[in-house]
Amino acid sequence: MNRTVIAAGLLAASAMAPAQAPAQTSLGPGLSIGASVTREETSLGGSIARRTGILLDGRARASVWRLDLDVFYRQGTLNSATSTDQRDLVEGAALIGVRATEWLKLEGGPRIRAYVTPSLTERWILWEGRVHMTAQVLGPSVRSYLVLGRTFGAALNPTYDFGGAQSGEAGLTCRLGQSPIWSHIAYWVTQTSLSGGQRVETLQGVSASVVLVMN
Repeated sequence: MNRTVIAAGLLAASAMAPAQAPAQTSLGPGLSIGASVTREETSLGGSIARRTGILLDGRARASVWRLDLDVFYRQGTLNSATSTDQRDLVEGAALIGVRATEWLKLEGGPRIRAYVTPSLTERWILWEGRVHMTAQVLGPSVRSYLVLGRTFGAALNPTYDFGGAQSGEAGLTCRLGQSPIWSHIAYWVTQTSLSGGQRVETLQGVSASVVLVMN
């Protein structure tokens, strides 16, 4: 998948957000648990390997004044449909965000990813900056969001030449009645270029989760 396709998908997903976002659109402190139907594509030296799987994930958010701390964890196994090739994916992130307005947040921090096979474990530390935009769709109980991110530095083991990385996510959160429970569905994608563009890793998925908002 190239960058044009990724950008088109995110723009289409963000079309659900109104042009002018009302106030008080950001969810407060909370916890969530969910799963993602995930597709991975590795392009290496002209050949392409594809794997799919279901990843379980969890998130936690704490807020103080206009600052948010978001902690995220994702784990699962990705399998090839045409061979016995498989690898485990473990990923986590800790992001500090500043709410510039009620609908716009700037955030950044480390994203740690590990690919695990019987013969090798790759560990990546990606330093990421993101822009997070939210909007009310149907009153205060239905909200949309769009996140665009870019990686500004990386440490990789084994050592690869890091080319660059970008990410995006778009989704909806819906409150279930008057309870503090929200449902959440999203499309997300990350793409990372290594070794001068000779290897490109693309991860994308559709996630569903349940969110407990504690404010």
